[in-house]
Amino acid sequence: MDTLRETVEMLEKKETLLQKKIAEEDERAQQFAAQRDERAAKQCLTRKKMYEKQVEDVANESIRTHELMMLVETATSQDFVAHALGEGSSTLRTIEERTNVRSVDRISDQVDGLACNIRQIQQRLSEPGNTYEFSEAELQSEYNELEALVFATELENVR
Repeated sequence: MDTLRETVEMLEKKETLLQKKIAEEDERAQQFAAQRDERAAKQCLTRKKMYEKQVEDVANESIRTHELMMLVETATSQDFVAHALGEGSSTLRTIEERTNVRSVDRISDQVDGLACNIRQIQQRLSEPGNTYEFSEAELQSEYNELEALVFATELENVR
């Protein structure tokens, strides 16, 4: 890019110099025409036309150089993007190799197993203890006694 920028600067200087020479030849042609020296005036006009053609050529070279600069900038951007995509792809490949479907399945199975164990532990801890077992007959008998006591208390309160 530096070389291209230097080339553009050089072409701009060359165009400025040619424009100066065109102006000089035009001025000299006018002087010769004022002196009625047709041959010398035509020589100046010929040189002026040659310099104008060179200016046109320099302008075309400048345009081509600018186009090339733009292409280089575009190619540089594309290279940067392609490199970034390559790096991203490589990173994804590395991650995929570390965490492939089988390893995710294995980890998922482990998590499921651990979760099942935790649920079983939680269920066991929340179950009522079986330390004190009572028969249904014992409980019914005690309830009947409570009911009789409540009835007796109500009867006393009514009297």
